[in-house]
Amino acid sequence: MMICSGITHRFSKETESEDLERNNNMSKMYKSELSIISNSICYGPEPKESDEVEQHLIIRSDGYVFCSRYAYGGGFGHYKRIGARRIYIDAQSALAVIEKGMELVSHPNMEWFATDIGEWNMVIISDKGKTYKMTGSLLSTDPLGKISDQIREMTGFSYLYVFDGNGINE
Repeated sequence: MMICSGITHRFSKETESEDLERNNNMSKMYKSELSIISNSICYGPEPKESDEVEQHLIIRSDGYVFCSRYAYGGGFGHYKRIGARRIYIDAQSALAVIEKGMELVSHPNMEWFATDIGEWNMVIISDKGKTYKMTGSLLSTDPLGKISDQIREMTGFSYLYVFDGNGINE
């Protein structure tokens, strides 16, 4: 797996609300941002308390990347945060991923939905402050699979579900 040069790893024990507040305040300072929430829950047996079921990923145009991971915990609405990582990548790579997200949003007639699999929700805030939203199922079809692989490689986070759910558990 290739990891982009210039990555700085930072770990913290911030609470979810502290982290979200800081992220909201910081996002006002940057030109654009992509946020993806990927959830692997689908029809079938209920996940175990320790099963990872959701990931939150933020990529900003300045190269800031943040990922938080959640286990099923006490059930729906009561997920337990099991990890968080914060890194910096080069801004050009971050912007390229945000632009790929914008390409997905610019084709509103394309829908990526299937039953019995997880889903993703993406929000992009453009450099002009406009918000774009899109939702789909965790599918490996192109371009979703290619973008997911690009994000995993760029961040070094092989476990990411992103758009296709193909992350490798560590």
